[in-house]
Amino acid sequence: MGPIELTVPQLRVLLFVRRTPGVGLSAVAEHVGVTKASASTLVDRLVRAGFIDRSDDPGERRRIQLRLTAAGSERVGLAHLAVRTWLAEELAALDAATLARLGPALDVLEGLGDASEPPR
Repeated sequence: MGPIELTVPQLRVLLFVRRTPGVGLSAVAEHVGVTKASASTLVDRLVRAGFIDRSDDPGERRRIQLRLTAAGSERVGLAHLAVRTWLAEELAALDAATLARLGPALDVLEGLGDASEPPR
């Protein structure tokens, strides 16, 4: 089986689960802006792909906990690298005057990109 292509909602789920390990399905649905049924379908696909691990919440039997797997973490890293590469190529094509106008915004973006760990 070749690598699966991620949709934007699937990537958003992966990023959210990475930031909030142990999160439940209701929070995923709220974060992505979909129904619990749609979030369940998204999560099921990511579990089958090996990107998310789903387990029962020991404190509440009807709730599940979601965690990123090593493969999920790797996929998020690859997506991050792809975006940074695309952005670098697009910025390299801009003229000096345009880059100068973008300078303050690029400083902010650079600071955001420096975070090696997701916020806890």
